[in-house]
Amino acid sequence: MLVGYSMKNTLLISILLGWTALLLSCSCYTDHMKPVLGAYEAGNYQQTVTLLEDLKKDDPGNSHVHALNLGIAELAMGRPGRALKALRYGRDRMDDLAGGNIKTWFGAMLTDDTALDYPGEDYEQILVRALLALNDLVGDKQDANAYALQVLEKQQEIMESFDDGESFGGKLGDNPKKNYKLVGFGSYLRGILNENDPMNVDVARREFKRLVTLEPAYMNGRADLERVTSGKHSEPGNGVVHVLTLVGLGPIKEEVEEPISQFALAIAQFAWNLHRDQANFPNISAVKIPSLVFHRNNPSSVIVTVDGREAGHTTTVTDVNEIAKQQFDTMKDWIVARAVLRRVFKILVVEGAKEGVRKAKKKDNQWVNLGIDVLGNIWTAMERADTRCWAMLPAYLQALRVEIPEGEHTLTLHAGLHGRKVGPPQSVRIQVRNGFNTYVIGLVPTLHGGPPPLTSESLEDLEPQE
Repeated sequence: MLVGYSMKNTLLISILLGWTALLLSCSCYTDHMKPVLGAYEAGNYQQTVTLLEDLKKDDPGNSHVHALNLGIAELAMGRPGRALKALRYGRDRMDDLAGGNIKTWFGAMLTDDTALDYPGEDYEQILVRALLALNDLVGDKQDANAYALQVLEKQQEIMESFDDGESFGGKLGDNPKKNYKLVGFGSYLRGILNENDPMNVDVARREFKRLVTLEPAYMNGRADLERVTSGKHSEPGNGVVHVLTLVGLGPIKEEVEEPISQFALAIAQFAWNLHRDQANFPNISAVKIPSLVFHRNNPSSVIVTVDGREAGHTTTVTDVNEIAKQQFDTMKDWIVARAVLRRVFKILVVEGAKEGVRKAKKKDNQWVNLGIDVLGNIWTAMERADTRCWAMLPAYLQALRVEIPEGEHTLTLHAGLHGRKVGPPQSVRIQVRNGFNTYVIGLVPTLHGGPPPLTSESLEDLEPQE
C-alpha cells in the first residue's frame, strides 16, 4: 500500500470537498479571452480595449496578463502612450514573479498551476521588451534603444538563472534553457536606431553582425551589415523609412492529455524525494498540461506601397511561433513533471484518507472508501492545465527598409499572402527627412488587415496621450 499521510480522515475529506467545490466554480482563461480575440480579429479595437479593461478589474490576480493584451489593443487604437503604460506594467509584474524553481511547484498541489501567480512564458518576458521598443518609436521616442537592449539582456538572464537541474546535484543534466534560440529582433532595432548617427555606427555594425548570427533566416541581415560596414545610410536628398510590422496572431494554449516520458518521471521523482518524505510513485500514464496552438490563417507578409507605387513586402526578422515552440519543446518534460507531482500528491492524500479511516475503525469500510475514491476522482478530474498566455502577441515581427526622397509621402500597407494583396489598404501620411530615419509601425493580425499604421514622423494628429 502507498505511504499515507498522518492527517485525520475528516480533515482530508473536507479538503477534497472544499477544493472540488472551488474548482467547479472556476472558469478558465481561454474562456475569458474568446470574446476579446473575437473582437480583435473582427477589427473592433475599442470593444477589445473595453473587454480587457473589464477583465483587469474582474480578475486582478491576472491583471498583468490582461495588460499585455491591452498594450496591443491600445496600439491598434493609435494610442502608443497608453500601450507603453500597459506593457510596462505587464513587464514589471512578470519580472517580480520570475525566478521560481521547483520549490514553488508545491504551492499548487491542492489545485493546479492556475492557483499560482503567472510569471509569463520565457518568450513573453523577452518579447515584451521588443514591443516596448516599437511603441516608443511612435510614442515618447526616448527609450527605444534601451528597450531593444533589454531584449538580449533578458534572454541571457533567463538562460543563466535556471538552476533546477543544479538543485539535484546535476543528476538531471545540463540547464535545458541554454539551448534556447536567441531572439534577434532587439539587435535589429538597435542596428537601425544607431546606423544614421556617425558616432554610433560601430554600435550598428556590432548589432547587425549579431543579427546575422541570431536570425540567419532573415534574408536582409547581411545587406544591413554590408551597408554599415562599407556603404552609407542613404543617398543625398533621401531618407529611410523603416516599416516594422506585427503580423498575424501568435500561439495560444489549450489543455491536452500528455503521456509521461521517463525523463519527466525522473524529474518528478527527484523533486518529490527532495522536498517530501519518500514514497513509491503510483502508475500514472498521462497528465493534463498546456500545449501551444498556432493560428493557420495568418498573413505571410505586409505589402508596402509609397505614393501608389509598390515598394516591397516585409520579411520576418523574428518568428514568434518558432521561438515559442522551441522553448516549449525544450521545457516540456519539466512541465509534465509539475503535473505528475500534483497527481501523485492527490493520489497519496486519497490513500491517506482511506488509511486513516481504516485505523480509526480498525477495519476497512468499503462505502467510506468508495466515497473517498469518488471525491478523489472528482478532485483529479477538475484539475486544469494553465492556459494563461499573451494571447494577442503577433506571430511574426517583420521589417522592410525603404529609401525614398525627403518630403511628404503616403505610405500604405496591405495584408499579404504569398505575395498577393488580400486585405484592404491602411494608409498614413509621413514626413521623410534628408539623412534620417522615419519609423512606421503596422499591426496586421489577420488576412483582413488591421488598423491604420502609426509613424514617428506623422503629418496627422494622434489622439491625446495619457
